[in-house]
Amino acid sequence: MEFLSIFAKMAELFLVIVIGFAAFRLKAVDAGTSKMLSRVVIYITLPCYMISSVTASSNIPTGGEIMGLLAVAILSQGLQLAVAFIVPRFMGLPKDKRGIYSFMIAFGNVGFIGFPTVTAILGQEAIFINTVLNLPFNVLSYSAGVLFLVSGDQKPDLKRLISPAAVAAVAALILAFVKPTVPDIVNNALTLCGQVTTPAALLIIGMTLGSMPIKEMFGGWRVYLASFVRLIVTPLLLMLILRTFVTDPMVLACAVIICGMPVATNGTMLCLEYGADPKNMSQATFITTVCFLFTTPLLAMLVA
Repeated sequence: MEFLSIFAKMAELFLVIVIGFAAFRLKAVDAGTSKMLSRVVIYITLPCYMISSVTASSNIPTGGEIMGLLAVAILSQGLQLAVAFIVPRFMGLPKDKRGIYSFMIAFGNVGFIGFPTVTAILGQEAIFINTVLNLPFNVLSYSAGVLFLVSGDQKPDLKRLISPAAVAAVAALILAFVKPTVPDIVNNALTLCGQVTTPAALLIIGMTLGSMPIKEMFGGWRVYLASFVRLIVTPLLLMLILRTFVTDPMVLACAVIICGMPVATNGTMLCLEYGADPKNMSQATFITTVCFLFTTPLLAMLVA
């Protein structure tokens, strides 16, 4: 695919983010609106999006292909964790800051931005692939991710491992293995509800960015270095590794593009919850969300 065509698709998504940003700045919505809309996406539309990727599809991978996807998912998240563990140790950071930068590098926004992005670039077929690839994130961001951020005797809230996205992903996997016949009326309802996910998720990102003070959106060189690793370095490493054994171009493209997503928005919330300084996390979230408009087309050109 050409850079300009992919950039145009990214620009469409980014404009929706801008609308959410402007709505918050103009006080048409507030933090309560963002929180409520997030609950709608997390508990309703995103699970429907994942499940409908199986029930409404006529091209479901075989059991062997699904196991291969899981292997790619584990490898991808494992690579991101390894890079996240190593890089901050060479950035001259105090020990109490290393975990924040590790989280930035290890966990991307694979849900709210990931699903709209891969769908825009690769089409509806990528939804189920992305659902499987995101499984390690749904588990590790609330376990290993929290361990990066905790201070003192605090421990991760393991109840969060049972998130709606994780449950829906497992349900989609089971349905993919079973391949049940689902009535069209149910498929259509799930698909219709799932279609709300893309615009709603992008609006939420915009509202979240709109809540940040402008003077605190831009960080120092370490934030930009972590952002560069998050958006470019790790995806390229993953691409070089996967090209040695992944033969399906759709799986390769989806894995690499998802690996290059902006910093996960739940990072800031987890910083606040577990006593870590959220400032650098918020800055990286803003910077990577702006820069992915340009970096994602570059990655897609290499793999799509």
